Amino acid sequence: MAVSAFISTDDGYTEKAYIKEAYNVHPAVRIRFRPLPVTDRAQSIESVRDKSRGRDQEIAVADVMSRRIVSWDFLDENGNSIEGVPEVSRQSLLRLKAPLFVRLASIVYHGYEGGDIDPLDDETPENPLKRLEADQKN
Repeated sequence: MAVSAFISTDDGYTEKAYIKEAYNVHPAVRIRFRPLPVTDRAQSIESVRDKSRGRDQEIAVADVMSRRIVSWDFLDENGNSIEGVPEVSRQSLLRLKAPLFVRLASIVYHGYEGGDIDPLDDETPENPLKRLEADQKN
């Protein structure tokens, strides 16, 4: 998949990311989000640093992420959507287990990473799942 180094100026522009399951911690998650432009990120980080307590900082990060994550889909071990997951909101983000919150922040808030390889989106011929499927068909 080709990745651009630039954020589109299209106001509806979104990117997607996949976070694989962390055994006994959280299920796999697919998200669509609006990347945070550099100037908005800098302003947000400055505002978060001004918060005196860690709790207030996490709330501020969750608030920003709740406005940037367009959708999320939690997946069971078979890759099916888990029903009953709350909509994206500051409150639902603050109820996530810490490792998942941190991964989401690394992707959406900080922009340090793009997530894990989504087994459904990897179109490279080197994908072992695709090779296995092709072998099974032959």
